This record gives sequence, C-alpha cells and structure tokens, in this order.
Amino acid sequence: MARSPSSVKDSRLENEELIAFAHETIRPLIEADGGSFEVSHIAGNEVTVRLGKACVGCPGVYYTKEHVIRALLEHALGTSVQLHVVWETLAP
Repeated sequence: MARSPSSVKDSRLENEELIAFAHETIRPLIEADGGSFEVSHIAGNEVTVRLGKACVGCPGVYYTKEHVIRALLEHALGTSVQLHVVWETLAP
C-alpha cells in the first residue's frame, strides 16, 4: 500500500518519501501502458520526472502528465506542483 509523505517535517526525508510514494503509486500506472517513469529531482514544490518508452510520442501523454502525475503529486504534497518532464529517448 502506498504511503503519503504529508506528515514529515525533515525536507530530505519528505523528498525521499515523496519519491517512494511516486514510485509505488504512479510508476505502476505508467508501466502498465508500456511507459517508464522516474522522479529525478525535487526542490520545494518543483518536481522533475523522467518519462520514456511508450510515453514518448503518445497522444495521451498530456492527460497522463496533468491528470495522473500532477494530480497524485499535488494530493500527496497538499499543494500545487510545478511539474517538469525530461523525455528519455533511445540513442540512435
């Protein structure tokens, strides 16, 4: 069962718990459709994630980014999130 990082006071621990929450909750949703997901950086309410595999070029990625990833992160943090996406592409 996924845990919410809402009651932690130490920001380092809060970041670690947010990453764990995201990887336990969001990653399986993305991977179920053939994508890849990783939280790569957190600074305050700014979160950078890496999306790859089937996410690259997917017509539904905007919905996934806004209504799945951002919504779950905002719910976990209890505040708005500035979400940045780094796209993983295969090297030629």
